[in-house]
Amino acid sequence: MIEIFFKMLKTNHLNFADPRDRRDLGRKIAFYVKQHNNIVPMRALDGDTPAEALYSSGGKNSAEIIAKILSDRRTFRVIENRQTLCQICL
Repeated sequence: MIEIFFKMLKTNHLNFADPRDRRDLGRKIAFYVKQHNNIVPMRALDGDTPAEALYSSGGKNSAEIIAKILSDRRTFRVIENRQTLCQICL
């Protein structure tokens, strides 16, 4: 499983990140790990983040609840992305 995480780190984040030095690379990796563990829902975990799956009471969510959670998180990400302007858009 760790190989999958490193593959996702490289292909989804570091290929687009352009770190300037080791400190910047460390910050970018720390950011991705935080996002991966706490923000991004995983279908393999029934729509939970890894942190939610680790610290939850162990009860499985129904398909309707999972669909609602994924929809809410997707809507939240769209709103957040539209409010955040990158340097290119300025």
